[in-house]
Amino acid sequence: MVHETRAGTALISGRFCKFARSTVVRRGVRLHLARVVVCLIVVAGISAAPSGNAAQWVGCDAPLERTGFARSDPGARALLGLTRDWTVAQRVGHLLVVGISGTEVTPALAERIQTNAPAGVFLLGRNVRDRDQLRELTKAITAAGLKLNGGVAPLVAADFEGGSVNALRAVTGATPAASQLAGGGESGVSAQALADASVLLGLGINVNLAPVADIRPPDGGFIGTRAFATSPSAVASLSTAYARGLRLGGVISVLKHFPGHGAALGDSHDLLPVLSHDLATLDAEDLLPFANGTRSGDAGMVMVGHVLVPAVDAVRPASLSAPVIMGLLRDRLGFSGVVITDEMKMRAVSAEHSVVEAASGAIQAGADLVLGDYTPAEHAKIVDALVADCSSGRIDGERLARSLARILALKAEFALLSPEGGLSLAVWRSDALLAGRPFASWSPDAVDGRFYPAPYPTSSPPEMYTIRSREAGQPSSSDASSPGFTITDEQGIAFYRDYLVHGGPSRLGRPLSRRFFLDGEVVQLTEGGLLRWKPDQGIADVFEGFEVFQATGTPSPLVEEWLKASGYARPEDGVEAGLPDIDPGQVQVGAPRGPVYRSGGWLVQPYTRATIRKPVTVDPSSTPGGAPAEILWIGSLAKAMGAVPADALVPFKWPAVD
Repeated sequence: MVHETRAGTALISGRFCKFARSTVVRRGVRLHLARVVVCLIVVAGISAAPSGNAAQWVGCDAPLERTGFARSDPGARALLGLTRDWTVAQRVGHLLVVGISGTEVTPALAERIQTNAPAGVFLLGRNVRDRDQLRELTKAITAAGLKLNGGVAPLVAADFEGGSVNALRAVTGATPAASQLAGGGESGVSAQALADASVLLGLGINVNLAPVADIRPPDGGFIGTRAFATSPSAVASLSTAYARGLRLGGVISVLKHFPGHGAALGDSHDLLPVLSHDLATLDAEDLLPFANGTRSGDAGMVMVGHVLVPAVDAVRPASLSAPVIMGLLRDRLGFSGVVITDEMKMRAVSAEHSVVEAASGAIQAGADLVLGDYTPAEHAKIVDALVADCSSGRIDGERLARSLARILALKAEFALLSPEGGLSLAVWRSDALLAGRPFASWSPDAVDGRFYPAPYPTSSPPEMYTIRSREAGQPSSSDASSPGFTITDEQGIAFYRDYLVHGGPSRLGRPLSRRFFLDGEVVQLTEGGLLRWKPDQGIADVFEGFEVFQATGTPSPLVEEWLKASGYARPEDGVEAGLPDIDPGQVQVGAPRGPVYRSGGWLVQPYTRATIRKPVTVDPSSTPGGAPAEILWIGSLAKAMGAVPADALVPFKWPAVD
């Protein structure tokens, strides 16, 4: 069973691993490795069969929306609902993108698509004769995929890099290589990508296996004119610009060949190239374009190449390596999107691994999609093998759910769902999640943002969360099973996810503002803290408690003055001893950060993320029959004091029940 986060962390994190000198023999060549990852923790459980704790283990045949991963992510839970009626073969089949023969969809090919259920197909030059033929081919492929998967359309991919790599040459003729496009700068490259997207969509192709994010070595190397430039920073900006143009044009981009093929010696079509850079060089050069493209949100997928990187994994090519996929790409770069392999029948992999070993190994290493130019017999054999991996526990429902959720999210983002599929995905596609529920704008004709539901964690979450009518005050403890909300503008989906990562409503309460700039940084105020987004790193951190005021530059005396005027201030003559802690009735407020004191007619106590008070006539240790505690969240205090810009605060009411 593959545990993604444990695998990646255990195999690459500096907290758990150290570097040692070692010598490895590969194909008769002794490789002296100055930086081989040596783990200090036991990692045998990463590949072990499921433990006896049946409550935590979910099989591939179970409803995948019940996995722990899906329970914590409402978007993933809704997406995985689409797979509820899929067989295990359909589910694992959706981890493959396969090549086909011929220039039309024959009954045999239609049966293959509907039997082995690939996530998509990729087209080569042999499949392309002319424009009309290609349109008919892609139309038939899409129809066959939709028929099987309940309205989920297949990916239809092609190599359309330009220059020497163009599977559509019979239709488009010669097209410029990346090195030629570089002269137009970011704007020119992005404009070309937008034009390319129009061509591709017109031909029924929704995935371009481009751009190349490799850095061209001074002598050109294997990658040659396929790379934009010899400078890491230039490649980073130009490859991201191309991916951005494709995205704006409605086509999925594929950043390749991670972690970098430019400086690797050899052609992976013929042998396994070696990228001999150490980790410092990888960070400074090879990884830079991938970090730039993924953190910007422009990359639709990342393709992992067939390259040996001894500084990270001295044995397995990147496409079969958990330290590379889970360590470098997931953990180090923070990429949470779809990872696809390079074509798996290239000699770099096929020389030492059967098609079954390669496909199974790539998925267990953390890849979401395996790209393979398989024969129908090989395709069927791989699906059978992956079903067997599910039965044996080498792949469990949790692992399968994560990949399928990523793939389906990508398809939903690029409108690869039929009307029927869209109806099945009502929660995700409705105005409660993907499109959002518009909240009141400053202008009656405009929409400033959207609601995104995030469930409070409970021991037994309901299958569906209903939106309850509430005033715009703090949620009470009786609302523990109803959703909290985060707010974002049209570009803010990353903030929604970061809101969940940092604990969502269970830690931060509900947001009180839309995104705004504070000292040049993008932030969002919540009841329990201030989220700060770092776009250069693709992550968010949080100021919570009284850190909010430090972050916003509000002097402490002003805070104390406001608390005093509002009946929350600590008395100057000391705190009365013997008063027990006030139970706030909600875990979201954090832990006590001071004793109970009397302030006017109130018993008051500061907590990590809020200040709590009860009427002084009520025993603070009383049973729930007494008056409930009032909660003054830190964010609510910041809002009331005007510690954040007034135009960042969004007036809204909770949506009424239909």
